[in-house]
Parts: sequence; C-alpha cells; structure tokens
Amino acid sequence: MHPGRHVLFLAAAGLIAGALLPWVKITSLFGELSVAGYEGDGLLTGGIGLLLLLTALLTAGRAGRRYSPAAAALGALALAVALWDLFRVQDAIAQNQVEGLMRAAVGAGLYLTLAAAALALVGGLQRLPEEPTASPPESSAPASSEPSS
Repeated sequence: MHPGRHVLFLAAAGLIAGALLPWVKITSLFGELSVAGYEGDGLLTGGIGLLLLLTALLTAGRAGRRYSPAAAALGALALAVALWDLFRVQDAIAQNQVEGLMRAAVGAGLYLTLAAAALALVGGLQRLPEEPTASPPESSAPASSEPSS
C-alpha cells in the first residue's frame, strides 16, 4: 500500500476524532463548559474526514502522478475551515476574557483538526513512484568458439 494512503487514513481519523473533541473550553466561577466541534463547523470537517476515508479506500492512484488531488483539495478545505475557526475562537476569547472570573482556551479538537487537515493535504499531494521499466533481455547465446582461418 502506498504511504499516501496511510497518511490519508490517519488524516481521516484525525478529522473525525477532532470533530468529536472540544474546540473551546471555558472555565468560570460557575463551572466548566466545553463546546465540541460537531456543535459547529466540526460537522463539516468530520464529514470531510468521512470523504477522505472513502477516498483512501477507493483510490489506487497512478504511477508517476499525485496520489489523490481530490483528497488534497478536501484537506485544503478542512484546513481553511479549521484556520477560520481558530482565528474566530481566539478573537472571541480575547474580546470576552474577564480577568479572574472566566478563562477560555482553544480545545484539543480544533488543534487535532488543523493537524489532520494539513496531513490530508500532504498525503493527497504525495507523488506515486514511477513503475519500473522493463529492460530488454540480454542475449544468452554462447559466444562462438570456432577458430578463425
């Protein structure tokens, strides 16, 4: 199996798991709250993870070409969504932080989603090795041992 396929399997698992994990954690005097990815854009990135899983299962790739440009495009889309959400969450945290009363942080799920999306992009762009070319068979006829006169 080609390494690009292994990378896509890992990326798909990361995107699916990242959608289930917290993307934001908020701690206040009243307790702790976490917002999982599937409560927002994690539905999109988790769905992309499922599509990547199908792509990895069904794509064999062609020698000398990129493993799966479609998987690379899906990885780029998931990466764009995750980056957008990371900037939005960090901006919301900066605007709503109240010293001593509330702390908010980006959750592990969003970081996992970012890493898995980047991995999908790399896995889809890996080039398959060229197929070895067959060399012409060498002549196995014995050399003539006749004396020259």
